[in-house]
Amino acid sequence: MENEKAVGFSMTLQPKEILYMLFGRKACPRCTSKMKRNKRTKIVHSDNISGWTKRSMMGGSGGGHYATPIMTHGPIRVAYFEYECSGCGAQFPLAELVS
Repeated sequence: MENEKAVGFSMTLQPKEILYMLFGRKACPRCTSKMKRNKRTKIVHSDNISGWTKRSMMGGSGGGHYATPIMTHGPIRVAYFEYECSGCGAQFPLAELVS
């Protein structure tokens, strides 16, 4: 199933998660060893996943952009982050470390 061709890609990060990735202390909650970030992906099947795409305005001054809605039907590859401890080998999802 992981080798299935996806028709789209999605990654969602909350502001707290971005701040943790940039500035947070990456120490294991169990043993305080250094942790390494790993990007993981999974395939999600949905009949209707909506989103937005960014397009540039042609002929406009200032090089502005506008967003247009898109609709995707089929499997979507969703990315998420996990942190793995180098000391004890424990794995933590990003959302768990932020809370």
